[in-house]
Amino acid sequence: MTTTWTKPGKRVEILFKTRGDNTRGKRFGYVVGVNTSGGMHLFDKTRPSEPGEVAFLVGRSEHSGAVWYSHEAIRFTKPPRELLDQMSDDERVGVDLILQGSNGQRLEKLVPDADRRHLVRTAAASLKTLRGR
Repeated sequence: MTTTWTKPGKRVEILFKTRGDNTRGKRFGYVVGVNTSGGMHLFDKTRPSEPGEVAFLVGRSEHSGAVWYSHEAIRFTKPPRELLDQMSDDERVGVDLILQGSNGQRLEKLVPDADRRHLVRTAAASLKTLRGR
């Protein structure tokens, strides 16, 4: 299982409201881990994550317990600039392809390294959460 631990955690708005949650206003948390290998039980879905799907480990604070969310359940409060700055041109094209809904075969040709594909998928999922709903 490949989980990338992020330090410091990126602040996100939690969009998914759980049963019994009576908090008012917006709820925020911090991403403390990211996983694309699959099998993580997503708190906002009724299924585990699939291989290649980005799952974000989100806690209410950087040091509290955390649960897994899909990119649809959270919204990043700031763009992930440091992820984009360390990408090559081919990897940036891969992010664009993912954002347009392309299949993974093109991404594997553009970015042959599995660890770099993990980074591209994470950046694309982070950018998806910044789009208007």
